[in-house]
Amino acid sequence: MKYAAALIALFAWVGVTVGAPLSTCSNARATAFVVAVATSDLRSARQGGQHVFAYTPEETEATLSSAIRDWLTKGDRRGMRLALADQQTIFAFHWAALQMPGTHSALLLSIVMGVRKTSTTG
Repeated sequence: MKYAAALIALFAWVGVTVGAPLSTCSNARATAFVVAVATSDLRSARQGGQHVFAYTPEETEATLSSAIRDWLTKGDRRGMRLALADQQTIFAFHWAALQMPGTHSALLLSIVMGVRKTSTTG
């Protein structure tokens, strides 16, 4: 129970910051990383595999990529069809990628893409 207040405060903070535009100079690699993770997850969901996020039936890789880019670079969430909890996770991925030096985010991107290719071919 003693951590309940801290968790509530954290979720409230994340809920408020999720709606705020990050900056017009968002790190392109961090955004590309998030788009790669989300579209890989969407492909897995459409193929009946394991996935993290819940997608609407009409969501496509193009609409998802565009919505994420618009949100993370312009603060425009109108195209986002993901639930708020999923948006918070996307934001957390983006924030974490921004904290990493460029080589680390590129490595993570290659790992995500490699895992996706491995899971579809093996």
